[in-house]
Order: sequence, then structure tokens, then C-alpha cells
Amino acid sequence: MKGSLKKRIANAACAFAVLISSICCCLPLSAAAQEQGVSCEQQSTQLQHRRFELHPNGEGSGQTVKLDGMMPQGAKAEAVDVSDEHSGIAAYDITISKDETEFQPEEDHPIKVEITEPSISGKDSKDIQLWHILDDGSREQVTDITVKNGKISFYATGFSVYEIVTQEDEAPGTLDEISTVADLYTHISKGNGVYIATWSNFHFVKNEEYIVRGSRKGILKDPTSYSDRNALKPDKIVKNSSEYFFEDISYNETSHTIAAKIWCKNSKGVKQYVKQSDTSLSFETDAANATTFSVETSPAGSGFLIAGSGTAPSRYCWNQQGGNNGNGIAASNNDNDPNARF
Repeated sequence: MKGSLKKRIANAACAFAVLISSICCCLPLSAAAQEQGVSCEQQSTQLQHRRFELHPNGEGSGQTVKLDGMMPQGAKAEAVDVSDEHSGIAAYDITISKDETEFQPEEDHPIKVEITEPSISGKDSKDIQLWHILDDGSREQVTDITVKNGKISFYATGFSVYEIVTQEDEAPGTLDEISTVADLYTHISKGNGVYIATWSNFHFVKNEEYIVRGSRKGILKDPTSYSDRNALKPDKIVKNSSEYFFEDISYNETSHTIAAKIWCKNSKGVKQYVKQSDTSLSFETDAANATTFSVETSPAGSGFLIAGSGTAPSRYCWNQQGGNNGNGIAASNNDNDPNARF
């Protein structure tokens, strides 16, 4: 994977380094929604704490979807079993709506979801994965989950299809190389995400901050290293790192440079932007405070450079700290530093 980014071949997300194939969707079965404690007929634009217990295949099926969190008064909820459209254990299309308008939770008020699925009983929780399939078909893995006694629980900031799969269901897929900025732009302009890896030993970037030294901050990387592209393990990459997306994208065809804000979701599903401040990289939930980065070909001629503020060749670029043995990524004002290649 040296000198390139790898893109996901299946239903969406692609990557600075590696991606993995996905699965599909369809045939809805209507669900009976049973709300606990609050009348569904109340009308209000204000949010209040509400609970729903949904039975996608009837109350006797043993399958339930419970929702618990801040929602509009008078909202209705539905969970449709769309497992037949996917290759995993089960898949449910979950919707919350009021007055025919779909409701999506606020990022600082995620809704707790608990799915009871008899088919996961007895399975090792380490082998269970949860994927969120967005309306545009792109997929993102929900990594902060709890699996116990045939139930899987997590916090959601968006509702559409959630698919439960096992490690064996999730095929590793194939790896494809993105070797030019133009190809990268074509990919991310469609809303696809990427997994970002260091040039050296392919350490993939996570979604957590750490303290580099003193007040200097950085972003953690997965300590797993790979000797070459043939050793890459897509399922491990998706599980142990984070998918990054691009926003407010512009592309200069003359200089072959992408300008964009870069973001990922934290463990609770909250959108967070990367912010560069001198030699620090940190996360910021307010897009207005996010850094617009320049993504271009590394001065070394292969690999990618992600540059923040400053003037070339001394811009504050993403930089692997401490080489292969370091903990993560921060910023350093040297475009030509070997550790600034991704």
C-alpha cells in the first residue's frame, strides 16, 4: 500500500489506505410500535425523554428494538426487518418521525438503542459487528457496542438501517489503490470515507486524542504495523481504526490539490472535525472552528501530504510522532519530513 490510499470496493466508504467490502438491503416487513409511558398523540416541538419498544416481527418473535432518549413529543417509531436484503445475521431499518417528517437525534443527545436478536445468543461477543447503512448506501461500523445475552446495545445519532454481522459474514474484500489526488477527489466527492494510514508500516489513524507532551495534542494511531500491502488485514483495520470523511471540498485541477475539512465520529457517534493549532492536532465538534487542510502529493513524489496552516515548505502537516514506535499523529512544520507521508 506504499505510496497510495486504498479504497473500499463495496457499498461505499473508501480510504487513504485500505477499505473493505460491504453488503446490501430490501423487502420491508411492517413493525408494531409499542410506546411505554407517553401517549403518541401528544403534539409538541420540544424534545422530551421517551421510550419505545418495537416488535419488527410481532411480539412472539423474540426480536425487539428498544429506543431510549430525547425525542419530540408525539413522535412515532418503527423498526422494519430487512434481513432478507442483507447477508448478515439481521438488519433493521429504524425510523423516528413526527408529522411525516423523519427525526434524527442531536449529536449531543444520542439515543440508546437495544436490539434483542435471538440468533446472536451463544455467539462470542468479539465476533459480532454492527454496521450503520446510510440512505446513500455508504456503510460505517459502530464500534462502541455492548453484546450480552442475545442483545446488542449502542448509542445512535442517526437512524436508517443497522445490520448485525459476524466476523465470518463480513468478507475481507479486495484492496484497490488510489495513487493520485485526482482519483482521491473523485472518490471523496461522492461522500465516501477513507481510512488514513502512515506511509511507514501502515499505522492506521484512530478517532481519539492523546497528549503528545505538555499541552501539545495529537490523534492516536493503531499500534498494529504491517510489513507490506500484502499483510494488510481489512477486518482488523476497520475494527481498530476510524473512517474519515471530507467536507466543504474544493479541487484545483492545475495544482492537483484538494482543500477540505476532515472529520470522523467518536466512539459515541458524535461528528468531530480535525483542528490544527501550531504543532497540535485535536478534535472540534463545531465545523466553524475546523481546519481546512490541503491534501496533495507528497514532495517525495509518492504518498500524500495533509497540510494545515503556514507556507510551503514549512507548513504544519500531519506527522507521525516518534516514528513507528510513537503513539500517534500531530503536526510538524516541515513538508519534506518523511513522517509527513500518508
